[in-house]
Amino acid sequence: MRFGLLFGLALLFRQEDQEQFRTIEISIDPGGETLAAYQFELDTSSKIVGIEGVEKTAFQEAPFYDPAALKGGRIVIAAYTLDAAPAGKVRVARLHLLERAAARYEPRLVAAASASGRRIEAKLIVGEAK
Repeated sequence: MRFGLLFGLALLFRQEDQEQFRTIEISIDPGGETLAAYQFELDTSSKIVGIEGVEKTAFQEAPFYDPAALKGGRIVIAAYTLDAAPAGKVRVARLHLLERAAARYEPRLVAAASASGRRIEAKLIVGEAK
């Protein structure tokens, strides 16, 4: 009986400590404008293990970021294009995370610009990867 109880408690604690991989996608809705450049920050309790571009458009290459920031809980990610800037909501990055328990995500759009270089009001959207 004692062994079973101890084994059950050990299994419970082990399951709570288990890490899992999760992929999230970052989209930007430029509100009817074209999106030629962006920068956002992400504070998270998860470890970021990879970043890649997602769209078969101007943002298909991985965005710019400091690789040293992958170790911490905060990263700044940015990209720009000199090609035809996409209009409407566009996925701009896919982040691969290693998380433990309930993860925390605090994204903040720092800047977004149109093809003419004008600052635009845009909305940052974080969602589960499909």
